[in-house]
Amino acid sequence: MYRKIIPLAFALTALGLYVGCGANSSSPPQGGNPAGGPEPAKTVDTKAEEHAHKPGAHGGNIVEIGRDNYHAEVVFEKGGALKLFTLGRDEAKVLEVEAQTLTAQVQIEGEESEPNPVLLKPAPQDDDAEGKTSQFVGALPKELRGKTLMVTIPIKIAGER
Repeated sequence: MYRKIIPLAFALTALGLYVGCGANSSSPPQGGNPAGGPEPAKTVDTKAEEHAHKPGAHGGNIVEIGRDNYHAEVVFEKGGALKLFTLGRDEAKVLEVEAQTLTAQVQIEGEESEPNPVLLKPAPQDDDAEGKTSQFVGALPKELRGKTLMVTIPIKIAGER
């Protein structure tokens, strides 16, 4: 069952994504965008990537899915919002996928704790076709905000997981 989701899971897990939103009041803000938009992307070198990706159109990290067949942009916003944008083989092109609720498994990088499930609901963009979406949105638990995270998101694209 899990063998089918390994390409995206591996790509997103291999990328230790930095969440720089400083969302809890006990820690100072960690940089960010003064305009209140998405945090700037951090460049991360990983062995899973065969080529480097530039920051995405939404300021997030681009990761490959399934040996570069597709891409996704992962964005962490102030307030703990987690967004996933689906992209085609050409990471500059939006990819509409079947509207579905995704369950991201999120944990603090380097910790052996159980992952926290985070629901990502379809949030179709204006140009997405009926029943399709190119954006998923969820909220990180407060205890994960402002931490370096490992994120695994199984997704179904073109009928395949």
